[in-house]
Amino acid sequence: MLQTTTITQKWQMTLPKKIRQVLGIQKPGQILLEVTDQKCLKISQKGSILELAASLPPKNKNNQILDIANVRDYIEKNYQR
Repeated sequence: MLQTTTITQKWQMTLPKKIRQVLGIQKPGQILLEVTDQKCLKISQKGSILELAASLPPKNKNNQILDIANVRDYIEKNYQR
């Protein structure tokens, strides 16, 4: 896919709609730009820290994985408010 865009005097550019659609970018925010060894520009969507939520299983002090149903009980018994 070949698209044209303009670089302004402030070095800003607009990512064309067709490119945003192909990349799956649906809302404004930050993107990652990488120049490859072949001097190609690689564009990818920057992930949010919120996407990492619940990506790791909860563990206790002994590094044992906790059953998600028992996490609240574990917290109530082992941590002070």
